[in-house]
Amino acid sequence: MNRYCFKSSKFKIEANEDEYTNPGIYGKNFANYLAKELSALGYKIKDIVPEDWGWCIVLEKNICVACNGQYYNNHIIWSCFCEIKNSILKKLFKKSNLKMLKKLDSDIYKIISSNFTLIECL
Repeated sequence: MNRYCFKSSKFKIEANEDEYTNPGIYGKNFANYLAKELSALGYKIKDIVPEDWGWCIVLEKNICVACNGQYYNNHIIWSCFCEIKNSILKKLFKKSNLKMLKKLDSDIYKIISSNFTLIECL
């Protein structure tokens, strides 16, 4: 699936947030924002959990949306993409569920592109 990147000062970094991920890796507020937007579109959000690479919005059928933010040249670049969380499930993922993943990707694109200016991902 696609990865979407943008700059924004909308999302604040919480004190010691990167203790839950890795040093310099953020995205908790971005993940909460995106989860709220996806929920408004009818997606069922199971959880938002920290990972070493950022924050994971966990949806049904082991689909997750990866969100993170990192500093590049004194700006935070926010990025996100959706994927199937378990690699074994990727092999077993049915075509009908692939439609769900593609729809999710399309909805993420609409949310991000209508609220932020997309940039090339680094």
